[in-house]
Amino acid sequence: MVNGYEVYRGKGFKVILLFLMMVGIYFQKFYVYAGMAIKPYMFALALILAYFIFYGLDQEIIKRTYSYEALFAIFTVYAIWRGYFSRHSMLSVRATMALLIVIVMYIFVSSMAFSMSNSSILRLLYVSGTIFLAASLFLYLKGKGVSDIGGVVDRDVYRLTGSIDDPNVFGIFASLIYAFSFHNMISGEKKYIISFFLAFTCIVLSESRGAFLAVLAFHIMYFVKIKDTRAKSFAANILIIGAVAAGGHYWLQTADVSIGSAVQTRLLDTTGSTRVYIWTDAIEIFKEYPLIGVGLNNFRPYNNEIFADTHLMHNIFLEVIVEQGIAGATVFFAALIMLVLKKDNSEIEKIIKMVICMQLIMLFFLSGFFNEFTFLTLALYKAAAVKGENEDEAMNATSV
Repeated sequence: MVNGYEVYRGKGFKVILLFLMMVGIYFQKFYVYAGMAIKPYMFALALILAYFIFYGLDQEIIKRTYSYEALFAIFTVYAIWRGYFSRHSMLSVRATMALLIVIVMYIFVSSMAFSMSNSSILRLLYVSGTIFLAASLFLYLKGKGVSDIGGVVDRDVYRLTGSIDDPNVFGIFASLIYAFSFHNMISGEKKYIISFFLAFTCIVLSESRGAFLAVLAFHIMYFVKIKDTRAKSFAANILIIGAVAAGGHYWLQTADVSIGSAVQTRLLDTTGSTRVYIWTDAIEIFKEYPLIGVGLNNFRPYNNEIFADTHLMHNIFLEVIVEQGIAGATVFFAALIMLVLKKDNSEIEKIIKMVICMQLIMLFFLSGFFNEFTFLTLALYKAAAVKGENEDEAMNATSV
């Protein structure tokens, strides 16, 4: 996994730490509760913190701040400040701690990834991702019909959760290994067939329509963005899109419902997330506090007090609008726009950008903008972006 050059340069330990971080993030379900959830990746983060105390962060990646990072930093400061002065400030404090932890992780992971070769990072993604997918499928099969160890029964359908708590969140964690497995598989690297098959199977078994939509979007983006796609790439895209559509159709048929009634039932079912009702109530709360919002992590208590409903928002974008108001949401959406519009200098940047877009699609149906895996993906993107710019500058200097 670690080539001799990297060991010679003293980077082998960083590779091991990043591997532990990735594996730890994948196993969200196995945590220890001590006032807050102590998740496996936090132990790896503690080791990484100790490493950087002795050796320091990479100064180049710290100095290279992109516009979307600056905007998100402003948004974070505002969200913490607004939460501190909110009605339910202790809930904001808990959310602030979680947010700061993933920001620290973002800084450390981007610094580590910057000092490694892209091939080493891809090997880490392949190994850690394959472990995650294989373990998730094993837990799903072991628990089916017996327990909820690897899945959850939702309207008589056993949906895969694997080593993650929520089948709808599972797609976010599977997105990175799915995208890179697909890309490397059609590029001729046969070992990625295994990880791609596992990723595709697990996503289908999770029965998440948000994940299905994200997968479709990825294949459309891939076909448009990757210039050297060949005939087999086009065929593979069509095959995957067709398989996802067929899988969705099969699920609807076995559930004995029509497409229209399935969507309506999923949105309005009182035993589920009841997203339409939640979003309608959220808009009403926003109308009462339009400028500065109700405060970080304050939607649920407000929703309970006003509408006697304790559901999560299940929409990160509406969550930001309601909790941070127009002031915070403007900065947040500006950061997202700058991120999406940022020029990509390498193929790996383009693929990670597609994964980020996949995750944003899924987050439209989920709560919590401090998802650890999303920040891990952003950290890898930052490292790839800085390396890509450095290579571009070196080539320009050579040509001059």
